[in-house]
Amino acid sequence: MKSISKTCYILLLALCGSTLVFALPADDLGGDTEGPTNNAPDCLFDTSVRHFSATPNVVNPWAGTTLKWDVAIPSDCQLSIYLLGKKVNPKGNQVVTPLFPENTYSLEGRMLTVRGSVAQIGVSVNTASCDEESFPVSLIKPIMQTVLDQYDENEPGIYQTRDADVSITEQGLAVKMYLKAEIPGPNPSVVLSMRFKFTTRDGIVDPRFLYFHPQASTYLPDDWVESKFYQKSNEILATFKTAVNDVVSNSIDDQEEKLLSLETLEQEILATICPIPRPVIYSPFPYPDNATDVLDIR
Repeated sequence: MKSISKTCYILLLALCGSTLVFALPADDLGGDTEGPTNNAPDCLFDTSVRHFSATPNVVNPWAGTTLKWDVAIPSDCQLSIYLLGKKVNPKGNQVVTPLFPENTYSLEGRMLTVRGSVAQIGVSVNTASCDEESFPVSLIKPIMQTVLDQYDENEPGIYQTRDADVSITEQGLAVKMYLKAEIPGPNPSVVLSMRFKFTTRDGIVDPRFLYFHPQASTYLPDDWVESKFYQKSNEILATFKTAVNDVVSNSIDDQEEKLLSLETLEQEILATICPIPRPVIYSPFPYPDNATDVLDIR
């Protein structure tokens, strides 16, 4: 019965979109069937979590929470535990600062090519004191077009045939750029498709590519595509990052507020902007209300 439940566990992880990945059995590869790879799924299944908590589990903007965990790994397993992509001890604690209104922290078990979540916990940010600012696609599209125009002007051998298509959904910001390639012979058309996701780092908008893909109507040499598109992708991203941050910063009082997060919705980007907490200064020498400070230098 236990082996059946393990099989179901592994199948459920795969069906639910877990990051569980495992190698082909050694006998399928013509090798030795004995070894640690074969018991890795069992090790992940048999690993138990005695404790995983976040204190507190609701924090104010920019405040930290303490994650505390205790994981029991079978003695015959070489399983490692990871938190936020870094290896940690099976038992420990760590202070983290939630970066979004809703945050999920996962303890991940890894053994060779097998990996999967062994525990998750959620932490919320209290945004009652925060404001939301909407940036519609009608505002974002000309910003992106300016970025693409700059790329077009600085890159010989290609030119735009029309303005780009720009749309925003929950999956991110999608862009299609329509180009002609100036090469000997018929000039092929090229559609450069991009999709961006948005994260924030210390109050700064940090866009990332979900994909970046040029598609030509006819064959183009690989080295030409590499030099004209893929080698220029970081330049496009950096220019767009600067432009977006300039727009968002116009809605923020740098002395009083800070950007917490960005979320893409249908045809808009929603920014959550929160007040910066003031440090509390305690004096060991309380003065009466009518007292004055006197500096006496002798």
